Amino acid sequence: MNSSSRREFTRQFGAATVAAFSLNSITAAQDDVPRRPPLKIGQIGTRHAHASKLSVYRDSPDYEVVGVVEPDSPQRQLASRQPVYRDLPWMTQEQLLN
Repeated sequence: MNSSSRREFTRQFGAATVAAFSLNSITAAQDDVPRRPPLKIGQIGTRHAHASKLSVYRDSPDYEVVGVVEPDSPQRQLASRQPVYRDLPWMTQEQLLN
């Protein structure tokens, strides 16, 4: 092993070691923090480009999706067949915001 590859190995090994210890410290610190209640959110409209991103919030323990608003009945029927909206309550905008 020449000095160049030894130097590169040492640099990479050092960086990996620091990263591993940092991750362990962050994880340990997070265990001590009390969990906040999930943030309640709702979605208005199902046609916009990012409407299906609702699944990210549904999969996160940090959020509780409380409902979806879609005033257009045919669009609501189409959307209700999509997995991202399954088992979510459909409501009016007034119901969602109150």
